[in-house]
Amino acid sequence: DNHEVVFGNKLNFKVVASHPEGHPLQFSLSEAPPNAKINATNGEFTWEPSNAGTYEAIVRVTETLYNQYIEETVTIAVEPAQTRLRFWLDSSAIFKDSGIVNLTGKLTSYPDVKEHLTGLAVNLTILALDGSPFLTETTQTLEAGEFVFANLTHFTEEGDYSFNVSFAGTENLEAARPQNDFLQVNKLAG
Repeated sequence: DNHEVVFGNKLNFKVVASHPEGHPLQFSLSEAPPNAKINATNGEFTWEPSNAGTYEAIVRVTETLYNQYIEETVTIAVEPAQTRLRFWLDSSAIFKDSGIVNLTGKLTSYPDVKEHLTGLAVNLTILALDGSPFLTETTQTLEAGEFVFANLTHFTEEGDYSFNVSFAGTENLEAARPQNDFLQVNKLAG
């Protein structure tokens, strides 16, 4: 039997078994991932995975009158949670040579696993007017996935600079689709 669950969700399923003569049955796990449980009476399996990956549980159904049992292996695939990346520039235009811009953003996940969104690497690449990398930086997410790239300076050419922010993912979180925005750099009048 195979089951799938997304990291951050609880897996629930019911093991169904019967005895041809109606003898009482008892459910148990002879092998299982940490913290997995099965209700001995009704066969309800519950587990909240602590990491993405593939796991196996061996379910044992015991006929209690003669203490005979059968076992079945259940394979469980725990998929990484989906992520979304958003960011905002504090200005859409600055002055050449003297302008400063700040970027704030947030990494979110579905399902919401805020406790797993802290201390993750978020990458910023700013492309110059000719498309070449102007600046590359990495920061760590703060509490609940928030991140900041502060005091970005040294924009010496007039035109539109492209800001690209990305999150590469982890074992438990899928990579987010990179997000882009533009900053217009103008010369100071006068």
